[in-house]
Amino acid sequence: MKHSLTIAGFWDDEESDPVIDEKATGALLLKIEKRLAGGAYLFFPPASASPTQCEVRVNWAQMTSVLARDEELPVALCLAALELPNFLKRHPECAAIAEEK
Repeated sequence: MKHSLTIAGFWDDEESDPVIDEKATGALLLKIEKRLAGGAYLFFPPASASPTQCEVRVNWAQMTSVLARDEELPVALCLAALELPNFLKRHPECAAIAEEK
């Protein structure tokens, strides 16, 4: 997972692993949020299909989209980071003006 995040520009090789390190998970969350426009927000409800899973959703303009889901929130955040570029291509109105990589 860490390797995929590095390739996608969300992570550096020398940084700790966001799947197992809570501080690194928080850093990844900040990197994801920096790529979103001011009116787009992440939230983390339980998955409606399976209450044991966490979802990472984007909410904007009275719309919502699931980026990822997993039983572990850190894994769901990693998957959401990997899905974010595709989401922003489909919804460019949600992209921050100066996208930081």
